[in-house]
Amino acid sequence: MNTYNSDISVIMAVYNGSKYIIEQIESIINQTIMPKELIFIDDCSNDDSIRIINEHLSDKNKISYKIIKNKINSGYIKSFGYGLQEASCNYIALSDQDDVWHRNKLETLLQEMHNLEGKYGNKPFLVFSDVSVVDDKLNILFNSFNKLHKFRSKRNNINFKNICLHNVAPGMSMLINKELKKTAVPFPDDIAQHDWWLILLCSLIGKVSYIDKPLVLYRQHGANSFGANPWIDLVWFRLVLNNIYKKKMFNIGSDFLMENILMLKNYIQTKTCKQLEALDNRITVKNKLIKKIYQKLYKGGISSVLWMILHGINAKDWRRKLFYYFAILIKK
Repeated sequence: MNTYNSDISVIMAVYNGSKYIIEQIESIINQTIMPKELIFIDDCSNDDSIRIINEHLSDKNKISYKIIKNKINSGYIKSFGYGLQEASCNYIALSDQDDVWHRNKLETLLQEMHNLEGKYGNKPFLVFSDVSVVDDKLNILFNSFNKLHKFRSKRNNINFKNICLHNVAPGMSMLINKELKKTAVPFPDDIAQHDWWLILLCSLIGKVSYIDKPLVLYRQHGANSFGANPWIDLVWFRLVLNNIYKKKMFNIGSDFLMENILMLKNYIQTKTCKQLEALDNRITVKNKLIKKIYQKLYKGGISSVLWMILHGINAKDWRRKLFYYFAILIKK
C-alpha cells in the first residue's frame, strides 16, 4: 500500500520524452512512499510530452504536479537547477524522463536519509544507490552500473578527494535534503554536471551515503548509450589510440580536477565567514586542501605527482591514472 503525501519533491527534466515518460511517471506515483509533488521542467519540447503528462496526471488527485516551461532551450543541467529552486519539500529526488524506478526506491533512500539525520543532526545530506543498466525494452544489460564503472564503495571511494576527480552518483539515483539545496542552488555557471556538483558540494560540507543495490532501471537508447556502455574499456582504448599524439588526451583527469577545484575555490570565496561556519567547521580544513591542490596543479612536475599520490588524489583506473599523472608531470 502506498503512503501518500510524504515530504518529497520529485523533479523531472523533460525534452521530447513522449516515448517513455508514461512508464517513468507510473513508477513514481506507484512508489511505496509516494512523493508530495512532481515538478516537470520542460525544455522547449516539440513533441507530445506536455499533453501526455497532463492527460496522465490530471485525473490522479493523489499527487500534486506542475509543469514549468523554459522560455528557451537551456539544457538539462539548468532545467534541474530551475526545478530545485521550485521544490518545496524537505527532501528532493531527481528523475530522468526515460528510466523506471523500483517501487521501494524513495522509501529506501528516505530511510537512509533519516539514519544520517539521527547520527549527524541537521546537515546537508545526499543519499544515492546503484542502478541497473537496461535496454529500451527494460531487459537487463548490466546489473550494476557502479561495478561497470569500477566504483568500489568498500574502498571508501565516496570522499571529497576522489569525487573531485570523477562523479560516482547518477542524478536519478539521488535523494538530497533541503539543507544541501540551500547551498547548491543556483548552480554555478561552469559546472560539468548537475549531479556531480551536488555530490561534490555535499562531500565538502555535509555527508554522503551509498545504498549498494540497484533501485533504478537506467534505460539505454540512442544518444544516451555511451555512458553505461559495457564495452567502455574498449571504447576508452580506441579513444586513446585515436588521440595518443594530441596533448588534450593527457588532460582528461587533471582538467576535471582543476575545474572542480577552481569552482570550489570560487564558491568558498563568495561565502562570508559566518556562512562558512554555519555550513560546517570542517570547511576550513577542506579549504586549505583545495588551495594546496590548486597550487600543486598549477606548479606541476614530479613533486606534484608524488604529492597527489601520497594524499590519495587518484583517478579511478589505470588508464585515467596514466594520463592524469602525465598531465600534471608536464604542466609548467
